[in-house]
Amino acid sequence: MRIIKTTLLASLLFLFASSQAFAANNTSTIKAIAESAEQITPLMNGQYVPTNIEVTTLSGKKVPLTKVLNNKKTTPEALEFLISDKSKELFISQNVLSEREIEARYEIEVEKYKLSIQIESRVMADMGLNHIIPTAVEYQKGLVENVNGLKTIFGDEFIKYASEQIDMIKDISQHIQDIRKNITDMTTARKAANKMEREKDQAKAYCNNVKPFFEKIRYDVDKLELLVDNKNWPLPKYREMLFTK
Repeated sequence: MRIIKTTLLASLLFLFASSQAFAANNTSTIKAIAESAEQITPLMNGQYVPTNIEVTTLSGKKVPLTKVLNNKKTTPEALEFLISDKSKELFISQNVLSEREIEARYEIEVEKYKLSIQIESRVMADMGLNHIIPTAVEYQKGLVENVNGLKTIFGDEFIKYASEQIDMIKDISQHIQDIRKNITDMTTARKAANKMEREKDQAKAYCNNVKPFFEKIRYDVDKLELLVDNKNWPLPKYREMLFTK
């Protein structure tokens, strides 16, 4: 959290300096920004831009922070500021980049983002279908054999001794079903995004239509991780990564 606050504070200082939001050596404004770090932290969670914070311009006018800080929550939205008129004017006037170079860098960043999400999506689908689900099914098979064994021993009273195993079998089946459905829907969304002509439209589609499936799939995989025996699970579990010496 300390790193996040420091990074955000540095970004604010750069933003205000580049847009002449405060005068040089204006220590009171810098102090105000520093004192507002706690209030600005929610921005990192995509919640809101604080409305009760003001900054001082070169002319001495106080303006709300919302006027100089945009709360864009996704990478494709944020990247569009690179090709905004103000950004182009800044880079061109300082002989840093030409307009063509700015556009090229924007296209590169957009494509890099799209490919990153695409690769994550493909890897997640592969791991889910070829590693997680087969492991869960194999463990579930052992539970079914255990239930059948209890039924053979106890007859009609087996349900009293096998209720927990039966609940686990149901839970595993539900998680397997949800994982497979979400992977199928994610693949469909990815194919739809790939058919779009413009790179930036593809990036937005990957962000808004493909990436949301990551959390859905992860939820069910995390639940299976808690149910499946350690010796069967094909990947390191969270507690193993955190506490294994």
